[in-house]
Amino acid sequence: IPMLYLSYKLGGRNYDMGESNKKYHRASNNMGGVLLYRENAFERFLFNYSPQINKKWERNWDYIRRQLVKINARRILIMKLGGILSTLMAIVLIMIMAYLVTQAVLDVVIFIPLVPALFALSNTLSWELSSCLYATAKIQRFFVDLTKFSLLSEYNRTKSDNDIDPGEFKTLEFRSVRFRYPGTEQYVLDGVDLLMEQGRHYAFVGVNGAGKTTITKLIMGLYDDYEGEILLNNIELRTIPPERRRKIFATVFQDFVKYEISLEDNIRLGKPDATNEDIEEALRLIGLSKLIEKLPDGTQTILGKLKEGGVELSGGEWQRIAMARAVVSHAEVKILDEPTAALDPISESHVYEQFSEIMRGATTIFISHRLGSTQLADTIYVLENGKITETGTHDELMRNRASYYDMYDSQRSWYTANRSGGRLLA
Repeated sequence: IPMLYLSYKLGGRNYDMGESNKKYHRASNNMGGVLLYRENAFERFLFNYSPQINKKWERNWDYIRRQLVKINARRILIMKLGGILSTLMAIVLIMIMAYLVTQAVLDVVIFIPLVPALFALSNTLSWELSSCLYATAKIQRFFVDLTKFSLLSEYNRTKSDNDIDPGEFKTLEFRSVRFRYPGTEQYVLDGVDLLMEQGRHYAFVGVNGAGKTTITKLIMGLYDDYEGEILLNNIELRTIPPERRRKIFATVFQDFVKYEISLEDNIRLGKPDATNEDIEEALRLIGLSKLIEKLPDGTQTILGKLKEGGVELSGGEWQRIAMARAVVSHAEVKILDEPTAALDPISESHVYEQFSEIMRGATTIFISHRLGSTQLADTIYVLENGKITETGTHDELMRNRASYYDMYDSQRSWYTANRSGGRLLA
């Protein structure tokens, strides 16, 4: 009984140790990816950092290994001691039965099969049953955590427990919104007030870290622990079910996903019931028609290198596919976070020329560091240190000659020729 109890306790301790070591596992997996993944191959070759990363990987795994050795050594020691005790008990029982045989109390025909049975029972108690209890303790701890996780709500509703349908998109309003990321003290958004209306185009500009992308994350419901109010059609955003919000907003983030499936399926992710005509139209608007002609199987071509015969695309082509997903979707509001960052100047110009047709009938939220694109917006919001410092059209903000003017003017100078040096700056 003490041996079985200790085996059970060690199983629980082993699970707890695995939980506490997860940060080392994650670090090791991350470093292993740096050493192995295709995405890192160019810089791995260029900077030759593999030996240094490999040393860090080994240190992490050495720490994990030592912890495992320690806990398993205790387990084996307990099982060995239990095995010795069980064997001694079996020997004592056999001696007692042997004495009973000599006294003619126990028949020898019964005694002979009992001897191996006792040793088999000893082995089962000391090893097999202990191993089962050890594993049971780990599984029990896992299911306790799994149960807690499964009971977590996908999101928190602050004002109502009823499903609310906001209907067709009309307005989106921020009222004194403040937000900081979990585990940090600094507010990324600090008292943001703005109003966006149906059918209009909006642009957010500002330096890195000003809070532009954070605004889109709050709109999408990726975070709901903000202060203040975000109202969709005058309904607090947190009270609207996520599945309903997802039908209203379609987003192309800077770090969009490259799905290594067929090109057609890549686009169809934005609208599962899209027809072939819908997909072809989205590809035409985004300027991918010529690419389709070059692919061996047209829109059925597998993208990426996971499967044999897959075709790898350039960064700009992947970005246009991500944009096509947003274009083909049902969403009434399209959020484009640096949508042309990976495009060449000609492709970028094509997107701008087609912008009205691409976003026909939709409300758009445009985030870009290339301020030439902001001229497409009806209203531009300038963010600085988590606050909106300027609002207006491109012409109005240029007349103000404030932050927006300085940013736009500095970029405009990139495209001027250096007459004295005879070179083009950009």
